[in-house]
Amino acid sequence: MKRNIKIKVEHNVLSWAREAMGFNLAEASKQTKLNIDDLKKWESETTEIPLSSIKKLGKLYKRQISFFFLPSAPLEKPVPADFRTLDSAKYDEIPQKVRIAIRRAQANRKTIKDFFSQEYELKLNKKISLTENPTNTGEVFRNFFNVTIEQQILLKDEKDSLAFWIQKIEEKGIPIFQMELEENFRGFCLRENNLPPIIVANVKDARAAKVFTIVHELSHLFINQSEIDNLVQSNGEEKAHIIIEAFANEFAGSFLIPNKYLQNEELFKKFVETKEDALLSKLSKRFSVSESVIARRMYALGVMTKSEYEAKEKELKAKYQQIKLAQKAKLKEKPGSFVPRNVPRETIQKIGYSLGSKAFQAVSEGRMTTFDLIQFLDIKIQHIDGIQTLMRDDYKSLA
Repeated sequence: MKRNIKIKVEHNVLSWAREAMGFNLAEASKQTKLNIDDLKKWESETTEIPLSSIKKLGKLYKRQISFFFLPSAPLEKPVPADFRTLDSAKYDEIPQKVRIAIRRAQANRKTIKDFFSQEYELKLNKKISLTENPTNTGEVFRNFFNVTIEQQILLKDEKDSLAFWIQKIEEKGIPIFQMELEENFRGFCLRENNLPPIIVANVKDARAAKVFTIVHELSHLFINQSEIDNLVQSNGEEKAHIIIEAFANEFAGSFLIPNKYLQNEELFKKFVETKEDALLSKLSKRFSVSESVIARRMYALGVMTKSEYEAKEKELKAKYQQIKLAQKAKLKEKPGSFVPRNVPRETIQKIGYSLGSKAFQAVSEGRMTTFDLIQFLDIKIQHIDGIQTLMRDDYKSLA
């Protein structure tokens, strides 16, 4: 006879897990095929729940069975109050993939605090004011990273550029992670709760796009919080979001290509004279940034009109979508074929090369157990050797 095992679960643990993933009761009922009245009852009073139902909820909410044994719901908010994204200021509309990435990022921050607080001591004590000129602020902020334009021009390609900027920013005590997000989410940053500040970029984006996202989010980390609060209070959340994003975009563009260097380029001068479209591509390769960044700088400098800039952005987005569609079509050409997961690469992208190296070093020094490492990496033990092998390669290969 099959045993009907039941587990006593605190009602607030269930509601917290559901809300953390952004589901309402109707959605949770539909996806788990559990009766909505049962879900309502379980979330309103502490009671015993069939293990089979707990497994279904755990699968939907991305939680281990052990989570449902908690004596009360976690105190932390599923979505931090200071959550910043490139495309959304509405917390209740954040998709599941992004919520999972936030959870993973928060776990990484706690691991850093517990094991690597000295290695990731923040080396930038600077606040950015929204009353400042974002162009000047971006150029000045770049100086803190001691990056010359000659170094940047010597970068070979987008892969080289992404690895370079990740290394430079992480040297200042700001870990960078690459995680899977929804297609329209470029990235986000977290800085609250006395935990280390971090930046997350969408692993699916092109490398040049990731570079811009990382620098864009860098500005969010240092914008004065009181100014953000005042802006929201006086303008409303939606308008404040638009203002802050415009500031961060201009900051990122001038950080990556200070005006004085761009304007001194012969390619720039030629574009001013001819408006030859191919020159934008050449300038993007020259500075190892995206064409979108170059077009944005041209518009900011008054070289391109608003209509010209918007037309170029539309063209670049269409071109990117064509590439994505071509990639999907290529996969469909071979029915039944699939691209196997590369767990070591995925893992290092999620936690970053720098933090991954420090984690393995901590195990070798006895500061972290192998069990701690497996939990932190969120992997099975058989993948450890593959991760170590990959990390022995040049870190640029992981960008």
